[in-house]
Amino acid sequence: MLTPLQAATEYTLRGWSVIPIPHRSKNPGYGSFEGWSRLVREAIVWAGQPDPCLTRDKLAERSDTTADVLGQLLVAWAEYDIAQEGFVVGELLTRLYPRSLWPSDTPSVEMRAALENLVGCLLAESMRD
Repeated sequence: MLTPLQAATEYTLRGWSVIPIPHRSKNPGYGSFEGWSRLVREAIVWAGQPDPCLTRDKLAERSDTTADVLGQLLVAWAEYDIAQEGFVVGELLTRLYPRSLWPSDTPSVEMRAALENLVGCLLAESMRD
């Protein structure tokens, strides 16, 4: 016996498969998932539901992590280097991660967070060794 979800899926796929091909949607294929796009995606859209690929597009717009991290770094750098003197990265790391007490002012904390997001790990762990 089919579950309600399985029955609804079978009903939708059968209904979609019997309509004439010219009346089917003209959605572009989904990369190497053209078979999935032609069957599952088209059936979902035919049944009146939103195109599942729109979710992918929205997610891609929201999750540009590289741009986000670089933006965070640029903002932190501008706040940290208020005099616009510039720093050599080694100098910057020595200032942010001294062997003694770390600076706790907001620009230093934000710069450490930005650098750690950029490299994908806590620099503090590697700096203490």
